[in-house]
Amino acid sequence: MLKTLAILPLGAALMLAACSSEPEEGDGPVSQEDVARQAENLIHPAPGEYKTSMEMMDFEIPGMPDAQAKQLQSVFEEASGMKNSFCLTPEEADKGFEGFLEEIAEGDCTFNSFNASDDKISADMTCNDVQGTSGNVKFDGTMREDGSTLVMELRQKVPGMPDESQVFMKMKMESERLGDCS
Repeated sequence: MLKTLAILPLGAALMLAACSSEPEEGDGPVSQEDVARQAENLIHPAPGEYKTSMEMMDFEIPGMPDAQAKQLQSVFEEASGMKNSFCLTPEEADKGFEGFLEEIAEGDCTFNSFNASDDKISADMTCNDVQGTSGNVKFDGTMREDGSTLVMELRQKVPGMPDESQVFMKMKMESERLGDCS
């Protein structure tokens, strides 16, 4: 689950080179310390072998010619259909959500909001890519000792598109513990 949290949301965010939209009114930066304190309350995953999957739920690029939009959508859908498996060691499981937070801290992302307790998590982040494009990543999910389910929304402005068009992607990511590592 930890690797799922670290790989899928951040991987999806990196696929879009960080999404873009403004934070919602009333939201403000949440410190890494506040995020870490809340994340301590989340269920820790059990060590073992996990499989992960991602499903594209929605994909929109307003203003892009249909042929280009369909081609780009098929690339993302193909990537989202891939399944991965990994072994989560006891040491990684003991860290719980800490690995995800370390990944965020290494990137150029700011939490606009973050809520976590027991088995629920929700977040709204603004991230910047190396070209200076800022974007928005939101996710809500449920954590279990034997897996997780996250729904993520990503928005990013499309350079050169009229009217500040934005790519919008909504994905569902799931992880499931298969058993002990082989």
